[in-house]
Amino acid sequence: MTPGSAFAFRTCAMQWLLACAVAYCGVTEARAEGVADPLATPLDRPVEVAPLASTRLTGGYGELRSNHFHAGLDLSTGGRVGAAVRAPLSCTVERVRASGVGYGRSLYVRARDGRLFVFGHLDAFAPALAAYVDSVQRASAQYEQDLWPPVGRFRFASGETLAWSGESGAGAPHLHVEVRHGDFALSPLRAGLSLNDAGAPVIESVVLEPISLGARVERRASPFTWRPGMRDTIVMRGAARAIVRARSGIAGAGDVPAWSTAIEWSGWTIEARLDSISWDGEMSQLDWLVDRGRVNGSAANGGMILWAPPGARPRFLRTNVPAGSAGGTLVVSPGDTARPLLVRARDLNGREVTRTLWLRAPRVGEEFADAVDTRTQVESVAPPGELFGWEISPLPGGELLRARVSGVPAGLRDARIAHAGWPDSTGERATWDGQAWSAIVPAGTVPNEDTFWMLGTRGDGSALSRGFRSMTWRAGEDRLLLPNEDSQLAIPPANVFEPAAIVTSYLPYRESDRRWTLNYLRVQPRRLPLAAPATIAMRLRSHHPREGVGLYRRASDGDWEFQRAKFDSTERWFRAETSTLGEFALLRDAAPPVVRLAKPAKRAPAGPYPRWQLVAHVSDALSGIEARETRFVVDGKPVPSEWDPEEHQLRWRPRNLPANGRHSYEVVATDRAGLVTRTRGTFVLDSGRQ
Repeated sequence: MTPGSAFAFRTCAMQWLLACAVAYCGVTEARAEGVADPLATPLDRPVEVAPLASTRLTGGYGELRSNHFHAGLDLSTGGRVGAAVRAPLSCTVERVRASGVGYGRSLYVRARDGRLFVFGHLDAFAPALAAYVDSVQRASAQYEQDLWPPVGRFRFASGETLAWSGESGAGAPHLHVEVRHGDFALSPLRAGLSLNDAGAPVIESVVLEPISLGARVERRASPFTWRPGMRDTIVMRGAARAIVRARSGIAGAGDVPAWSTAIEWSGWTIEARLDSISWDGEMSQLDWLVDRGRVNGSAANGGMILWAPPGARPRFLRTNVPAGSAGGTLVVSPGDTARPLLVRARDLNGREVTRTLWLRAPRVGEEFADAVDTRTQVESVAPPGELFGWEISPLPGGELLRARVSGVPAGLRDARIAHAGWPDSTGERATWDGQAWSAIVPAGTVPNEDTFWMLGTRGDGSALSRGFRSMTWRAGEDRLLLPNEDSQLAIPPANVFEPAAIVTSYLPYRESDRRWTLNYLRVQPRRLPLAAPATIAMRLRSHHPREGVGLYRRASDGDWEFQRAKFDSTERWFRAETSTLGEFALLRDAAPPVVRLAKPAKRAPAGPYPRWQLVAHVSDALSGIEARETRFVVDGKPVPSEWDPEEHQLRWRPRNLPANGRHSYEVVATDRAGLVTRTRGTFVLDSGRQ
């Protein structure tokens, strides 16, 4: 395939049926020439009825949310709940879920042609479905249900009301719509749904990341971001890769990426195309394909990383670079004149935008004119051994690291980053990016236990030498990493997409902090893309009681997140699987949940379905609420209670109201550390049932 034909806008619905078997979507030349395709299926045929009267988007396919890939469309309900959700085709109910997280109340319906339509964040189901779910919830006294009714039990004709829209699970009121086939989530706009789309895609930024020893982009060792309005000639030396952020022009789609994002350079092409994604095995590839902190740290903007290592080709990427070579490596050698880097973005209607950047080698006087820290104010300096201020990121191949150091004195000159284990103790020259110093350095012989050093000359002429004790490992080698006697980390070969180095460091237990019960462990990089979870383990020392202790993780200096860990009472180890690295600790939760009751209405509101509810506001300072152990007990009987962690609300919304009169109830709130709060109240109903 030539670079030009790689962008040809040809497709057929059979792309999705064959997605498991082919490396990327494509259509036969016979189809392109007008010959009928015998494998054509109806998966791209328009639906008969729009599932919602509104077709205004608030989110689209491929949008990167805080912790997941958005696999459908979000349709606006005008900020209100209760819009009728209609069957797009004649269908049967395959699955129905009730949850306070994720898709909330959700419905999965199968059309005759094989398409599975998913509707999420519902407020209520159609009456027959609602009765079915309610009977299971009351029998088990559990709100959370994932049910698969008998085939054919619930049938709906095209246009019939399936449910009503809501805000259950996450977000403001809206309707989430997906189209699936097998375990693939298809782009809904290529699977029967349609929208008015008059806007062309927009190329928002191009990040060029140096990836070889001594490489520079605009005199920096750190990633450089080009945006429209900046000059289109970029000075570069060595090897780099491109991360392109291009978004769809669909009105209301927000940060939805363009359907196709690509670059051309020196005769080769590499393209990321978002047609479909498998729920089984491909969702984890997104951190490999998309920069969510992997390349540009806190400055990451969700661009497509248009690069693949030798021998590896994610299905999302298509390229004419042979599989045995790295796909997407940009190389500028000394003396090279300016050469064009063509950046393309295309939408589903064939509209295309392009940008041309010119990459050239440094001229005389530019080669080592690295940026200098010109700040005049003196910032606070981290004490020796302090972990914060050092960020370590692996570069492709696992042989190189990028070290980024903040919190050093202003006016530093001749800055270098060194490592006690390297042959060259003077280190690599560092560059200033306006906030921190960066250098590309060898990972060295791994594993190694040594110290990184920040070296340089202060403004007053004195020398700076500041260390960072750490352990460097090869991620994916078949070993158990032992950062210290009370911490373990295992990342087997099958769990990584490509070779990479990781750096572990820790702080000793501090008696002054009552919440800390064991060594703190930090694993960098936080956003290492993992094909399968890593295993983290931390041991509770014998003199610490087990009560209230849990394993926690945080991806930055924000809040700690409870990890569901298994506890070995004999060896006293906590073990958990994690798909994201970062900072880990054993913490003690000593504060039980806080419960605040809300006054319920005396009468049920009118409407097509029951909406009266009993509400309590529940919060927990550390471990979070254990949903299955948190409930209302009404008139002495446990009732199915919905826990909404986003709103910190516990709700009971019965399908049939209790009898008129006064009722007593109790809130039993349990956190993940096992601490319980019980709060009692009463409510009065003086209206008939609805």
